[in-house]
This record gives sequence, C-alpha cells and structure tokens, in this order.
Amino acid sequence: MNIPLNTVKVLRHVPLPDDASVLHTNAAVLDMGSHTTRLGFAGDTAPRMRQRTCVVKGKATFSDAFDVLDNVADSTSAATVLERGVITDWDGYEELLGRIARILDLGNIESNTPLLVTEKALVPMHQRQKIAEILFETHNVVATSFVLSPVMSLYASGLSSGVAVELGYDQSHVAPVFQGFSLFHATHCLEIGGAHLSRHFTSLMSGVASTHVPVLESMTPTQRESMWDYIKERHCAVAEDAQRFSEISRAGAMIGNSSAGSPLGGSYDEQDRYREECVLPDGTVLPISGGARFTPGECYFQPSLSPELQHQRDQSTVADEVLLRTTHTPVCIPDLVVNAMQRCDHDLLPTFASHIVLSGGASLLRGLTQRVETDVQACLDSAKGIPSAGSARVYADVERRDAAFLGGSIWASLPAAQALWVTKADYNEVGCMAVVRGCF
Repeated sequence: MNIPLNTVKVLRHVPLPDDASVLHTNAAVLDMGSHTTRLGFAGDTAPRMRQRTCVVKGKATFSDAFDVLDNVADSTSAATVLERGVITDWDGYEELLGRIARILDLGNIESNTPLLVTEKALVPMHQRQKIAEILFETHNVVATSFVLSPVMSLYASGLSSGVAVELGYDQSHVAPVFQGFSLFHATHCLEIGGAHLSRHFTSLMSGVASTHVPVLESMTPTQRESMWDYIKERHCAVAEDAQRFSEISRAGAMIGNSSAGSPLGGSYDEQDRYREECVLPDGTVLPISGGARFTPGECYFQPSLSPELQHQRDQSTVADEVLLRTTHTPVCIPDLVVNAMQRCDHDLLPTFASHIVLSGGASLLRGLTQRVETDVQACLDSAKGIPSAGSARVYADVERRDAAFLGGSIWASLPAAQALWVTKADYNEVGCMAVVRGCF
C-alpha cells in the first residue's frame, strides 16, 4: 500500500483517543482544613469560596453543608469533619464533597474539570486512598491529584526548597522541602494551633468580659467564638523575646483574677505600655491587659504555657507510624525548625535556614515573624555538631492565610503538572494505589 507523503506530519496534530492526550487546563483546587475550606481554580489569586468546614446535622440526615452556623443556638448540631487534618466523620466529609461536586459539575465529562486536593503532612495514606475512591466512584471525577500543603505553601512564596512552618487551626507543622518534595523523615508536628490560642485567650479574658460585655450571654457559641477570634487577631501579639515576655508576665502575675487596681490583675504602671482597648460595634470598650495579649502567642515558644498541652495523649501509645513525630512535649517552634534541618543533609542547611516560610491563619500574629527569625538564629548559633548555616531568614507573605490554596493554584497551572494527574483510567487499572504512586 502506498502511503501519501507527509502523512506523519498530518497525523502528528491529530488528537489521540486516549486519556494521555487530554490536557487538564481548567483544574479546580480544593484546600479543606479543620476550620476553613477554600475552593477555586488554577491561576486564581484568591479562593472563590471560603467557608467553615462543618455540617449541620438534622434529625436523620445532614441538613446543610458549609453552614456558617451563625443562627444555630445548639452547638451539638454542628459537626466538624476534620480534626488535626484527619477525617473523623466520613459521612459529613462525603456531604461536603457532594456540595463541591455540584458546584464544580465534576461528573460532566465535557467540562473536563480535574480536582487538585491539598492534604496536611503526616496524614495516613489510607485517607488519601478513600478520598480518591469517593471522587472516582461517587462523583465520577475525570482526574485528581493530591499535594502536601507544606509544599504548596512554599510554591505560594515562589520557592521550591525551604522549611515550611504551618501554623494551622489545631496543629502546627514544620516540614523541610527540597525541590518540591517534602522530606518526610524530618517533618515534625506540634499539637498547638490557632484554636488552642483562641481558647486560652478566651479564658484569660473571661473575668473582664463578664463585666464589660453582658451581651455575651445572648450569643450563640459560634458567635462568641467568632467574636473572640476577631479580638484575638487584632489585639494579640508576640513579645520580641523571652525576656520581654517575662517582664509582661511579672507585671500581670494576677492575669484572669480581678483585683482592686486592674480588671485583669497586675499593676497599671507596667501594663499601661502593653494594654489596649477594643471598641466593640455597640460601643462597648473592652480593656485587654498586656498579659492577655501576649500569653497566647507565647505558647508557640513556651508550649508549657498552654493549659491543653497536659491533656495530650502519650506519644508512646501512638500506634500509627505517621504520628510518631507528633510532639506532645514542650518543644517550641524554633527548636522544631532547627531539629528538622539537622535531620537533613548538612549541605542543605544554608538553603533551609535562609528560606523559612510561615503560613496558616495563626501566623498572622503581630511580631511572630521577627520572633521566629530571632529564636531560630539563636538556636542555630548554639547548636552543636552541625556546620554554620548562615543567617536565618523568615518569609511571611501577606496572603499566608491562604498559602496552601495559592500554591495549589500555581501548581495546577504549571505544564509539569499534566504528568501528575491521576485519571479515571489509571484508577480503573490499579485502583486506589494510583494516588499513592502518581502523586507526591
């Protein structure tokens, strides 16, 4: 048979009837955390949807997903589906995924919308496999991929190597990343997050709040939580060093207990330098002492100050190997950063020390960036058995609250990401193991 000339050149531009020839250019990005879910598309500079990660349970079924719960008086009807990055309520999680699938129209093959899912470090691999099973079997997604949020946090800062310090809602992670790959053997976790700081701040302010804010009694639990989070984010800060915090704590040794001279105890002479007043929308003036402002953030540097740390489970009883490096003892964030770097090749120390990236909502505390940089440098200078790592440099982007989502948005828009999508054909061939071997 005679083959016409230039046939190869013509066929080169004919799309092949195979999944490998499909370009996934309109990928959706899902960053579901313990507190907030963010959803958008590749290339977005901000999430298009930002909602609480919870469902409201009815008598028999879930009545709503991503409900902000402002009007729910009974907190027992609100169900959280993730704790410390681990899914604890699969029924609720499937309800949330169903809502996302309807928003994105994932089952429509013509729309060709793959889904990029971020996950926390040290999460059991079987959780990723089950999520993939739900996406492919229930929602018929065309392709999916899983990425680690520490890696995406670095991508959001324009980096592929460095140390990601994620200060999340109920956990904090320290993860070294080299050329886009998280170094599992050096990743650490601290069981302190923004929720612990909020509860600690609320307990410190309970005495003065009952006197100055009587409207608290008429609020729902969610409204009270939102109010204290609002005040914490705008008035709490981190002391510039441990010595300065000691001065503040000595001045307010009676924090939380009413006294004759101060609503929160301590003397006004010293606390006037750090005391602030919060004006609520109804005009109520709420005084906040220096001790109440600086103590919650200090828990990252002195974890023994956290009243909840003593209730953490004993690490010796942890059966899952991915949780063995979860810290339940008073180890501060700077020590974890230096320990993580020491576990890596010493040739990488200068790169890691000069590229420390903060992310997560709890990293928005004023003064945190400077304190982490100062304490990490002090730990590096005093560390023995490692070569000089140079000067520590900490990056804190303005949009670091959404760093994992923004990194995922960047990653999904890269040409190199095309080879890392797990398609429905891959899943049909090897099952859930496809998301173990095909993702990173």
